[in-house]
Amino acid sequence: MQLHMENIYKSFRDKEVLKGISVRMENGVYGLLGPNGAGKTTMIRILADILQPSKGQVFINGQDKNTCGDDYRAKIGYLPQEMNFYPDFSGWDYLRYIAALKGIPAGEARVRIIELTNSVGLTGDLRRRCIHYSGGMKRRLGIAQALLNDPQILILDEPTAGLDPQERIKFRNIISAFSKDRIVLLSTHIVSDVDSIAREIMMMEYGVIKKPRTVN
Repeated sequence: MQLHMENIYKSFRDKEVLKGISVRMENGVYGLLGPNGAGKTTMIRILADILQPSKGQVFINGQDKNTCGDDYRAKIGYLPQEMNFYPDFSGWDYLRYIAALKGIPAGEARVRIIELTNSVGLTGDLRRRCIHYSGGMKRRLGIAQALLNDPQILILDEPTAGLDPQERIKFRNIISAFSKDRIVLLSTHIVSDVDSIAREIMMMEYGVIKKPRTVN
């Protein structure tokens, strides 16, 4: 799997947020570091096909993503920085709902939910209402929903925000385990979140990525 952003610009009215972003990614974890307001969320929303760039192209295996349509979106798993839950939803209800939105048949969804919640350590809490989950449990539930469609590209926006150090370690271990056969892009402002698991770290500042640093 190859994902390539070529000369990406993005402006909102008269503010230029991204300024000529060009990156190439293959299977493995990639860290996207930078302060708040650097443009990280805008970049990953473009990759997640939520935003369109003002200029530039995104390619998947050499093909422009805009020509792929639903085939591109089917390859994406996305964990936004903020997750919203219906008050009465349990973890099980939430994952069934997301599976339905992704068009996953009910029988297949049930199997995937059981597998994934076991992998992220939520099996015993699936019948609890999401609003009673801790911050770490919500992030693990977010990882499970992002992986429901078995995506080839996993995009995570500030996934450890609000977690204590022990939960961040658990989260890194989960991401590392899932990254062996997929591209994982993890946006954060905490270096330790990605330093030990990323093959490459990209530093973003004022909408520009400095020369990536290879880790492994």
